[in-house]
Amino acid sequence: MGAVSLAREVGRSGKPFRRFLARMLDYEVFFVAVAVAFSLAGRADPLRRSFANDGFLALMAISFFWIPIEALLLSICGVTPGKAICGIRVRSELAGRIHPRAAVDRSLSVWVFGISGGFPIAYLVAMEQAYRDLTERGETGWDRSKFKVEARPLGFGRRLLIGAAIIALVLAGGVLIAQRSTT
Repeated sequence: MGAVSLAREVGRSGKPFRRFLARMLDYEVFFVAVAVAFSLAGRADPLRRSFANDGFLALMAISFFWIPIEALLLSICGVTPGKAICGIRVRSELAGRIHPRAAVDRSLSVWVFGISGGFPIAYLVAMEQAYRDLTERGETGWDRSKFKVEARPLGFGRRLLIGAAIIALVLAGGVLIAQRSTT
């Protein structure tokens, strides 16, 4: 087996699209949860005033405030909502369960090196590099020698779940946007 075919084979196990989709689902779930929580509390949505006309600022804030939540979920369960939906689990390379400090380190590393803090243009370069790492080496820089990312097979049920989650989040986001424009 040549080096090129080995790289392609390893790249398949990296699952770059599923990992990207899982992260975007996490951000959307978090955004919807924050907006719903503020709505139920009868308070003005802070995202409305701050990010109404600036999608990049919203991405930066949502992804930053997601860091401690992601770290907590990874250290307790090894998954986040998006990872669970997409059949992805993160484990410590050595111990299986992720230590909370290691989970924070991983989440911060993803934020800095994986999406460049959401800064326009820079995040595209960072995501392209992470994609290249996954397809050529089968792992990202923040996972290398520390974490093992496992992906379950995508059966019909999981594909249906992913599709239903996307539709539900798009509808919830649409309702929130419509609600914001009427108030």
